[in-house]
Amino acid sequence: MLEQIHEIPGACHMRFKTEVQAKAFIEDWKESYAEVWRREAKQALDRGLRPRDMKVSIDGILFEADEDDVVEDLEKHLGKKLELDELCGRV
Repeated sequence: MLEQIHEIPGACHMRFKTEVQAKAFIEDWKESYAEVWRREAKQALDRGLRPRDMKVSIDGILFEADEDDVVEDLEKHLGKKLELDELCGRV
């Protein structure tokens, strides 16, 4: 099963002893992701680029994925259907 997870670019598979540790990891990941975008935006501004307006839209960057989207993405990368429970090791 781990071999299949490692085939997906950018996949992250972690195991935690507690839910608190898992939630802390997720929050840290979100902060890191947001920091990458902040740094890129600042560098672009430093190069003289300016926003077209002050409205911020993340629609072109992020989308709301549900479990079906995740499974579909995995199917595309792996070329076969995986059950979510099997992927998460709940079988």
